[in-house]
Amino acid sequence: MGYGDVVLVRSWAIVGASEGANGVILRGWSTAFFVAAVGRIRFVEGEIETLR
Repeated sequence: MGYGDVVLVRSWAIVGASEGANGVILRGWSTAFFVAAVGRIRFVEGEIETLR
């Protein structure tokens, strides 16, 4: 990864690749959590508006 001026040893390259994949998975998970939280907030706001 990067410009290629620093090259990892083969055993550490596997760790680096798994860290990259883990980052992609966690970014998707965090985005899904944020969307769900905003959806829940909007739902509660709608419920409050109907009670007024």
